[in-house]
Amino acid sequence: MVIDTTDVRSNPNAQIKHAVEVIGRSGDRRKVFQEIYRGKSNGKTAQQIATKIGINVVRVLQEALFLYKAKIIQETRVDGRLIYVKDGFYSLNREKILRQVENETAKEKFQAKAIQKSQVNDAEMPSNPLTRTKTSSAKKFLPKKEKQKSITILFLAANPKATVTLRLDEEVREIEHKILLAQKKDELILVKKGAVRASDLQFYLNQVRPTIVHFSGHGTDEGQIVFEDKNGNAFPVSSEALASVFETLKDNVRCIVLNACFSLEQARAINQHIDFVIGMSSGINDEAAIAFSYGFYLGLASERSIENAFKQGINEMKLLGFSGDDNTPKLLCKDNVKPSKVFLLSS
Repeated sequence: MVIDTTDVRSNPNAQIKHAVEVIGRSGDRRKVFQEIYRGKSNGKTAQQIATKIGINVVRVLQEALFLYKAKIIQETRVDGRLIYVKDGFYSLNREKILRQVENETAKEKFQAKAIQKSQVNDAEMPSNPLTRTKTSSAKKFLPKKEKQKSITILFLAANPKATVTLRLDEEVREIEHKILLAQKKDELILVKKGAVRASDLQFYLNQVRPTIVHFSGHGTDEGQIVFEDKNGNAFPVSSEALASVFETLKDNVRCIVLNACFSLEQARAINQHIDFVIGMSSGINDEAAIAFSYGFYLGLASERSIENAFKQGINEMKLLGFSGDDNTPKLLCKDNVKPSKVFLLSS
């Protein structure tokens, strides 16, 4: 499944699902969304919203920022005041989104109760083998094991002005191709973000909650990853700053791919907090970088281990004749995990 949030009307069902996920993560965010879209008014200030729903203005501003960056609401200024404005697409689908949010919330509560009940039943099961047969039928009514959650890949691309033009669209297209051919393509979700600024990084990690973060772009020989500033110019980020981000937001992330030149220093810093990080020990040819991504995601989509997928990426580079670059990608692992034993997608 591929979600591209650059155009809300490109795939209405996917965008409604996206809105449900964003709004459903916070009760206050749901209230803010409801108030902005309530009534005929096409614009409300944070103070007006706070007064109506009974939460403080700072909280309204925080939740409205999530909605704005997710393109669920719009912003404008009137007489110097920030006004939150409805989006036509979400105005038409407001009721449908809220119903789905309610359904998801109810489902989560039901599952939580079922799990709690099963734990109580297990605790009450007698340990005496002679009496166990009388209660063994109770196991039939325990909830089934929860299905494995989807694997989300957050693809971040940056190609600032005055830098060498990279074929980032082709790289993400190859990743999409592997996902669409995978047997479990519905369990692989690709979220694409382009022209990424350093200030976007934490927002996207909070919003998407990815399993894999893939950065495609430029790196400097000083060991910096190059994002963009608000004007589209190069904005290098240090190893320490990036490592700090992933130390804070590491809960969902299992693997990071830094498909950028001279990114090994960054990879080492991040690997203190993330199980698996792939970095480049030197400069890498643009086509070689694409070939590595092709092989790596072919392996993951084929339910292979992290180690196997990494080796498939190297093999793809060799098959296409990039023999001088095949030693450039490096897989770094934390001491307590084995890449041959970890399958991000498996039966």
